[in-house]
Amino acid sequence: MAQHILNVLGDERSERFYKLVAAKIPEQVIREILSEIKVDGARDPAKVFVHRMKQYAMVVSKRELVKSL
Repeated sequence: MAQHILNVLGDERSERFYKLVAAKIPEQVIREILSEIKVDGARDPAKVFVHRMKQYAMVVSKRELVKSL
């Protein structure tokens, strides 16, 4: 999955981050976000992807925190 992200975004500098994303985030979520970015025609799709992945991680983190209370 990390290689797919790399191929789609073409951002070699963030390869380690993409590997982390591929290990932690469900493939379906990654594919949906990549598709949305492609449809939206983002000027810098790699930056948008990183931002969206961080947002997703925050939401999941907060959800898990609430469950633990």
